[in-house]
Amino acid sequence: MAIQNFSTKTTLDSQIVSGNRSVCNMYATVESSGAFTINFNVIDSEGWFENEASNTEDAKALLANVQQVAHDQHEANKAAGAVEK
Repeated sequence: MAIQNFSTKTTLDSQIVSGNRSVCNMYATVESSGAFTINFNVIDSEGWFENEASNTEDAKALLANVQQVAHDQHEANKAAGAVEK
């Protein structure tokens, strides 16, 4: 009997808003292996630079969340013996 290898993905998303306008959309996909992809789409450069320091901290917070999810998924796979070397 063949063992099936199920792969799951976790998607995280966040949006930075200034007043009533969307400034940046952020998306991340974390593979079950722990590999991840992050996309930052600044859609209002004026809004971004009006509050650049705070917006940068928000982007760092998403990165920290993605890294934690990736780490947790990698460790879970390692514990299950599913991580390829």
